[in-house]
Amino acid sequence: MEKQEKNIWQRNYFEKPYGKPFLFYVLFGTDNSSELRPSKSKHNIDGMPEELEIINYSKENDGQKNYIEGFYKDYLGKLLKEKKRELYEKVISCNNVTVIKGEFEDTETFTYLKNTIGIIQAFIETEIIAILDIQTLDWFEPNEWSIKYFAPKLPQVFNHVNILCSKEGNGLWLHTRGMRKFGRPDLSIKNVVENKMELGVEIVNRFIEVFAYGLIPDETREIKIKDMEKGVFGKILGDYENLDFNNFYFELEEI
Repeated sequence: MEKQEKNIWQRNYFEKPYGKPFLFYVLFGTDNSSELRPSKSKHNIDGMPEELEIINYSKENDGQKNYIEGFYKDYLGKLLKEKKRELYEKVISCNNVTVIKGEFEDTETFTYLKNTIGIIQAFIETEIIAILDIQTLDWFEPNEWSIKYFAPKLPQVFNHVNILCSKEGNGLWLHTRGMRKFGRPDLSIKNVVENKMELGVEIVNRFIEVFAYGLIPDETREIKIKDMEKGVFGKILGDYENLDFNNFYFELEEI
């Protein structure tokens, strides 16, 4: 049983450390956090990751109030208001939030992610209102988050990354958010013409999987899969302050 569990959470392409995986979630309405009872069996955790920070904030403190409101002002608040108006109203009325974040040593397993998911699930059972995933800019209602992340009892790397598409130059720009959760760069392909969108998405998905499972990006390796007229190379760009990714990114030449 232990061998099976280890294999499930193994990063099969891992060779050596690269960037450190970084997780950042904001839980709204954590008024009952004193009732938190994480359980190894119930919440599928091995223990509390030592790198994980759990920090409570309250609007009763003026400085903390500004910090809390910063999570739903501007773009993130507009996004929530447009998609889930009722949840937005609940979020802005919250007095207490808990930030769960951590930068982890890049190891050979997804254990850091599994444990963090279990701890958030334990918070959900104290009847919180909403979860914000800073890495992907996604808002979740508690049950929605549990179904997507906690219910599957094995790694679901694609659930943790968003593929975004926007108009750019002479075509479309495909790019991701969320790969920093695995300590790997996000993906970017610019000027994708409409009839190559399916190919572009397939390429991005392949890199999401192999990077998440530990492969290190290689700027010297030619990339070519089916239906590609020619091979292309990728280049690592950006930094953690880049607003499009909040991460480094691996940008491929035009496909």
